[in-house]
Amino acid sequence: MKRQLVITTVLLATAACTDRGAGAVQDYPAQYLCRLEAGIEQTDNAAEQRAVVNELERRGISCHEGTVVADNDLF
Repeated sequence: MKRQLVITTVLLATAACTDRGAGAVQDYPAQYLCRLEAGIEQTDNAAEQRAVVNELERRGISCHEGTVVADNDLF
């Protein structure tokens, strides 16, 4: 029983430590990406922050103080 508890705890801790990378941020709405870029919403680490910036560039979106300012065909 104790061994099962330890294994479960380790698995849950490992799952909680995963970061949201480039694949995850592709699904985020533009407004949320802008809020992440501006620091209004918090990112987990530097890799996630880079993924947010890269995704904004890929979409051709510009942000100002956490708000989308550049329109494109997606809006």
